[in-house]
Amino acid sequence: MFNTLEFARQKFPSLNAKEVAQIIAKSKLRKLKPGELFIKEGEVSSGPAYIAKGVMRSYVKVDGEEKTVVFRKDSEFIGALPSMFNDEPAVETVVAVENCIILTLDWKGFRQLAAKNSIIGRAYSRVIEGMMLESVDRIHEFTTLSAEQRYVKFIQE
Repeated sequence: MFNTLEFARQKFPSLNAKEVAQIIAKSKLRKLKPGELFIKEGEVSSGPAYIAKGVMRSYVKVDGEEKTVVFRKDSEFIGALPSMFNDEPAVETVVAVENCIILTLDWKGFRQLAAKNSIIGRAYSRVIEGMMLESVDRIHEFTTLSAEQRYVKFIQE
């Protein structure tokens, strides 16, 4: 089973035990079955998820057809960034492709902790930086690779 405490210690090694406990208090471990939604288009996302086990897919609907934006797998984050940053409805849907164990993070709560504690603030910044770099990589892939090439790359990784 996924160890939330061990994950937080590894992900945020600069934090002391109290700070780690504060972040864990803002998170929740969930199990999703294939087809189960994490984020639904049109709803406001409360924050990202760290995928402890499994594969998830983010998609948008264009003219009634689902268009995959990204697949994410074990040890990666997934979320609807504009929704969680701006408290606006998500434009995408995020769904489990297979049985998943995810650690969800209450983004507002994490932001509040970051505002009060500079060490947690640096951890918050690292999470944001990682998600932004993944977004840049995804934009690069969309502009340079076909859908088939992106899928093959995902499978190979």
